[in-house]
Amino acid sequence: ATADGAQESAQAAQATANTAQATADGAQESAQAAQATANTAQATANTAQATATTAQETAQAAQTTADGAQESAQAAQATADEAQESAQAAQATANTALANAQGAQATANAAQATANGAQASADAAQTAADAAQETADNALTEASARVLIESYEYLNADQSTVLINSILDGLGYLNTTQVSQLITDALGNLDVVSNQTFQTQIQNEANARNTLQTELSNQIDALSQRMDQLQTTLEQVQQSITTANEAANNAQNTANDAQTAANNAQNTANGAQSSANDANTLAQANTLAHDQLVSTVADIQNQLNTLDGVVDDLPNQLSANAFVLGVSNTTSNGWFQYDNKQGIRAAGEMCKDSFPNDSNAHFCSLSEIQQALSVGNFNNSINNVNTWVYTTVPRDNNGFKSYCQSFLYNSGHAASGTSLTISTAAASISGGNGIQLTYTSDLACSQQRKILCCR
Repeated sequence: ATADGAQESAQAAQATANTAQATADGAQESAQAAQATANTAQATANTAQATATTAQETAQAAQTTADGAQESAQAAQATADEAQESAQAAQATANTALANAQGAQATANAAQATANGAQASADAAQTAADAAQETADNALTEASARVLIESYEYLNADQSTVLINSILDGLGYLNTTQVSQLITDALGNLDVVSNQTFQTQIQNEANARNTLQTELSNQIDALSQRMDQLQTTLEQVQQSITTANEAANNAQNTANDAQTAANNAQNTANGAQSSANDANTLAQANTLAHDQLVSTVADIQNQLNTLDGVVDDLPNQLSANAFVLGVSNTTSNGWFQYDNKQGIRAAGEMCKDSFPNDSNAHFCSLSEIQQALSVGNFNNSINNVNTWVYTTVPRDNNGFKSYCQSFLYNSGHAASGTSLTISTAAASISGGNGIQLTYTSDLACSQQRKILCCR
């Protein structure tokens, strides 16, 4: 019977070993899959990093282009400003030339007015001279008629008749009464006029006429010279006006050309500024894309780090034996309350916070404690610390009394708990030395204890 029992125990142990091996094989496959996932994530991270680097280089190149475009725009703007200043200076020159031309025109107008006045004076003088000439001619004719009539005594009857008829024809400007009076006056003087007197009078009349003609001729010559001078001045003024107008036109053309150049330079500056703005927009877009890629790479890196933690923790999970990490940082009575959780769940959260670097930290079961202690998988900080544990078998049907109603009770009436104290190097009565487990049953649930945390 003992052999059969041993055989059954051996078979059960073998089955347990087979199950453990299968579990280990599954865990190994999980580890390999996790490692493959980690490798893929690393490759993705490397690709993202390379993309981010390329984006950074593109952004830097775009920024360089934008800076160059901005400098070109500034240079073009400076050229436009200089051209604008030149255009303004040329416009000022044109305005001055135009003002000079207008002044010359005003001078010409004044000279023209003077010339017109002189011309009017000359015309009036000419009219007066013509009138004086006509008066002189009439007076001479009249005098000659008188003399001839008075000398008729030297002529025969036919000659007198011809003479009188000629005189009458020459004195056509006189009426009949005036001619009759003229003849009567002449005939009345026949007795006192001598041949010598006749000759003298004729000479005097001729001299007077010559003198008058000379004076009139001199006046006409003076007026003609004045007219020539005025004409020359007028021509000079007109030439000055023409020259000033040409200078004004040339200055205006220069100003127009300078304004056109300024406009072209401004258009070039505007185009360069637009290019600079486009380049800046592209650079900003590339920078934004780079930042987004960097953020993506950081996220992938975080995921990779998490996967690395999972992979690093796989050996711990693959371990066939439990490991006692130590005791919790938190002390509690029989009613566990932690992180808005209660009972067993609160115990698990207490262990997670106490051992944050171990993703598998949890509240130890009694079997895990015994297994870990049997192979030396424990941290010596557990030595002689009183901790709450589950007992193997409850002392009542509902199990309330043995573990404070599943660690949801904190008084000393309806339930009690069990405490475990582990001495990692205790001496026995017989002289032995080793690990010793001491249980305290029926412990009041109001007592304060820590818990053991395993992985």
